[in-house]
Formats: sequence, C-alpha cells, structure tokens
Amino acid sequence: MKISKPMKGALRRSLDPAVWVEYKQSKSNSSIYTKLHRIQVDDQQFDISFPSVLYPHPLPEKIIKRNGIKPFFELCAVITHLHDVMIFKYFKLLMQEMNLKVDRPIITGLMSLMFTAQTTAHDYHKYYEEDIKMLKESVEESIEKILVTQSTKILMCYFHLSPIKIHLSFSLEGNSTANEDYLFEWFISTIGIHFTDISDAVIKLAFYERKNVFLSQDILVTDVSKHYALQAIKQFYVLVLGLDALGNPYGLITEFGKGFKDLFYEPYLGSVGGPREFGAGLASGIKSLLGHTIGGTAGAAALITEQLGQVVAALSFDSEYKRKRRREMREDPSGLAAGLATGGKQFVMGLVFGVSGLVTKPYQGAKKRGLEGFFKGIGRGLIGLFIKPTGGVIDLVTSSLDGVRRFAEQGGEDITVRLRLPRLTHPHEPVTIYCSEKAFGYSILRALITAKNQIAGDFKDHQVIPTHPNIVFIFTTKCIVQASQSKFFSEWNVEWKTSYDSLQRTDACGNVVTFTQKGSDDGGAIEEAIEHSVNTGDPDNAQSLHEKAWNCLNEYNLLSPSPSDNRIVIDPDDVDLTTYVVV
Repeated sequence: MKISKPMKGALRRSLDPAVWVEYKQSKSNSSIYTKLHRIQVDDQQFDISFPSVLYPHPLPEKIIKRNGIKPFFELCAVITHLHDVMIFKYFKLLMQEMNLKVDRPIITGLMSLMFTAQTTAHDYHKYYEEDIKMLKESVEESIEKILVTQSTKILMCYFHLSPIKIHLSFSLEGNSTANEDYLFEWFISTIGIHFTDISDAVIKLAFYERKNVFLSQDILVTDVSKHYALQAIKQFYVLVLGLDALGNPYGLITEFGKGFKDLFYEPYLGSVGGPREFGAGLASGIKSLLGHTIGGTAGAAALITEQLGQVVAALSFDSEYKRKRRREMREDPSGLAAGLATGGKQFVMGLVFGVSGLVTKPYQGAKKRGLEGFFKGIGRGLIGLFIKPTGGVIDLVTSSLDGVRRFAEQGGEDITVRLRLPRLTHPHEPVTIYCSEKAFGYSILRALITAKNQIAGDFKDHQVIPTHPNIVFIFTTKCIVQASQSKFFSEWNVEWKTSYDSLQRTDACGNVVTFTQKGSDDGGAIEEAIEHSVNTGDPDNAQSLHEKAWNCLNEYNLLSPSPSDNRIVIDPDDVDLTTYVVV
C-alpha cells in the first residue's frame, strides 16, 4: 500500500484484519493458511450472569511489546491425495488463551436445542423396518455396505493440535422456579447453587500430536476426543480448588507464583542489556510481586464476600431486589474509585429496599392472597429490614476489594462488554438484519418487565424524547408505555401505560403530544379521562411520536376487530394526523 497525497511514501496497516486466509494449490499439493485475530461470542439473552460467553484472554503488556499481538486462532495445513487416502504432510493448529463463561440460561438453552427432537411412533416403525431389512441381507451385502460407508483413510506425517488454556467461569444462578413452601427445594435452588460458582479457574489441556500414523477419520476423531477428555479429568482438582466459596485458593497460589517468578525473571532479562536495564527489571519485578500479592489476596477475599452476599440476598425472599442487585454487581469496576462507587450504590439500595419493604411487602401480599398474604408480607418486610442493609454492607466490601484487585493489576485485564445489544427476534418470524435502534428499544422493554410490571404484547417500536433522553415511549402490539430512567440506579421504570382499548385520543399540538386515556367504569360511576402530556422539544419529534402511536393503534384495530366496539380505521393520506379519535 502506498500514499500519493499530500506526500508520496509507503503506507503500513497498523491493525490486523479480522480474518486472513491464504490458499494455494499445485498439481500434487494443496495448502491453506488462515488466521482469526479475535472472536467474541455474546449471549443473546437478558438478565444473565455472563453477557459474553467466549473471548480471548488479554495478554500481558510485556509480551505484547516483545512479540506483538498474536491471532486467537491460526491454522496451517499442507494436504495431498493418493487414490482414496488423504495425506497430511503438515497440519498445525494454534489457539491462544481464552475466557469461557457459562451460566444456567445458556446451559438450558443448549440442552433444549440439542434434545428437543422426540421419537414418535412413526419413527419406531421406521427403525423396525430398517432392522428387519438388515437381517435379510446376506453377509456379502453387509460387508460391501460397510466398505462403502467406511470413513476416509488418513496418513498423518505431522499432525499437531496446540495446548488449550481456558479461564473458566461457571454459575448456576438464574431465574428459579422453586416453591418457597418446600424448604429443602428452596434451599437447593437459591442458596445451594452459589456453592458451585467458579470464577476464572485456569484449565490447561496438553497438546495432541501424531507423526507418521495411518488411521481412519472416525478413529482420529475418537482419539482426539479421548485425549482432551482425559486431560479435562486430570484438571478436576482445579475446579474443586477454584470454587468461589473457598476463595479460589488455586488461583491465589498461582498469583503468588507469578509475582515471585517476575521478581527473579525480570532482573535477569534486564541484566543482559546492562546495569540500567537491570535496575528497570528489578523495579518491574518488585512491582509485579506487590501487584499479584495484593491483587490476589483482595480477589480471594472478594470472592468469599460475594458468595456471602448472594446467600444473604437469597434470604431476603425478594426477587426484585435480587434482580437489581445482580445487575449492579455484574459490572466489573475499572479501579478503586469505581469499586467504591458501585459498593456505595449497593449499600444505599439495601437501605432503601429494606425500609420500603415494610410498606410494600404487606400491600403486595394482601393484594395477592388477602389476609394470609398480608401477614406473610409483614414477615418478609421485617426480614428484609435486617437482611437487605446487611447485604448492602457486604456488597460494599466486595466491590471495594474488587476495585483494589483491579488497581493492583497495573492496568489489569481488559473489561469485556457486549459488542452490541441482543437482537430483536419474534417467535414466529424469520431472523432479519440487525438494527441497533430496535435492539435498544427491545432492551428497555425487557428491563421494564418484572414481577410487578407485566407488559402485554410484543415489541413494535419506540421513541426517545431528545430533550429528555431518559424518557422513552415503548409501543407493543397491545399497549403504550412511557418509561423513565433513574439517575442514581440507572434502572428503567414505568411512568404510565395504557392498552389500545383504553386509549381514547392522541393529540399533537406544536411540541406537545397528549395521550388521553378513557375513564374506568367502577361501580356505575364513570371516572374522568386521564391525560398524559410530553414536551418533545420539536414539532417534527412530536409528529413522529404521534404517527408511531397512530400506526400501532391502526394495526391493532386491523388485527383485533371487535363487533362490540365502533372502531374506525382511517387512511393516513386522507386525514390530518394531528388528531385521531377512537369512538
């Protein structure tokens, strides 16, 4: 690559391409060389423990400065064919360190995807006929069929699969359906699962290599599977010693080992260059020792207090509090200041939920189960008054210790976040091109749907108010919702909502849009209509909001006709959209 203006010279690309492939072919050989520089797999579900499932583990800065950034996946192969035999003259696959984070929702999703197919009576009859047909075949026919279906023969002159190093995190936390009336079932599904959580357990699988071996494709796949399965079994002790409930002692010892290794290795490398480099290496080694020692100790303590905080949150019997706490604690602090800020928010949230629960819990219980629910709500409110502030104190300690660990990591690990919000998908519609605006609106709708706020219908559209970015209108197939985001907790709340059946009128006058909601008929007395107004700051924004509401309402009338209502559907080209009335 060259540059011609404003000056002439060579132009060098500073970033590597995402995927690089080179393929060559001659009369006798074929070769392929491919690189995948970075990959990140994000979970497309909401309210999960790990938004990112798979991504490369960040390399230390000293390795990057010395050797540069290495591709995550690298494959080189030279292949030739001789009759029906495939010959691997050279095959080598290299993979860098990776982070693998798995929780309950993704496990259940994969299991439902793999085991949804059920064997029917028709399938059993088909299999029975195939078995009878095989019994009637002669020996010669059976041998001929086996030879035809036999897998390809492979001659491996050099076949190498690199070692695999995985930083595994595992959690069974998720939406629990345990019945609170059964103590043992509730204990296992809420408190017991936290004793199996694993954070950043390092799994090392040795390389697989074969030279001058002749075997079939099926045997090769079986051999590779057995090799890595045996390696995983040998690493079982890492999982046991990596439990968060124990503080991940294996990881703590590993951090200490890295610190002492750098203390001796960095000065040794510096001594090769001279006295000045030796002093710089000694300083770097001491800094690494202090960083790994302090960071490892703070990280181990943070894991223990985090598990204790989860157990305390489970004892609160408040699903809404647990959901908000889990969302706040999911974000890793970038340093000490961020850790203290997150811990302070958790402490305040524990106090607010604990005090407000004295009023809200009895009211919610009486609304659901009458007098029995009222007294249960009083009990839950009193428990939450002590449990939730205690959990807030524990979360404050956890976030502070986690911030100390990040600060001691000398610039530390890269905090990986979702590259984009989960895609908007409808159950009975094909997958469409990704749209960031629809994904943003859909994420707000999912954040609004809680045990207290049940919003009917599927997502259709949304509108952000430019003058008030924390106010968003959500349009579903059955209702309109005005949502607002709180500044302190950054959570979305429902200001008001109305179904299309209850919507009487929408007006757009200048910058203001007014939604008029029908009055309810309670005991023969018809209440007055309720008006909800919003200043959009611009007539174009007001018209856009009004048109979106009109289109959703019109589509609802077309799809849900009712003979008892005198709904009218009007062509927007024939009327002024500033006023639309449902009679």
